[in-house]
Amino acid sequence: TVSKLNLKLAGQAYAVSDTESIATGSAGTAQIHANRPEMTIYTPEVTEESLIYITPVGNTSQPIYLLRQAASESFTVGISKLSSLDVPFNWIIIN
Repeated sequence: TVSKLNLKLAGQAYAVSDTESIATGSAGTAQIHANRPEMTIYTPEVTEESLIYITPVGNTSQPIYLLRQAASESFTVGISKLSSLDVPFNWIIIN
């Protein structure tokens, strides 16, 4: 049972391209850039059994979702149709 959880390592993922970022911890923030369908976050924290929770920041016109995850490598967040605006989101990996 946890009454409060503070994640001091949560930070912005570092972008390496319009569709790829590198995580700085097991939780963080990133964004799917305008006119892009997905964002891949590279992190060794992902396992085959990881639970990855994604929360949009602000009002989005469509849901964002976990598209795929690759153990010890990455996870990818996607949207169903392209947006003319960036779609920011928070994420946390639970192992």
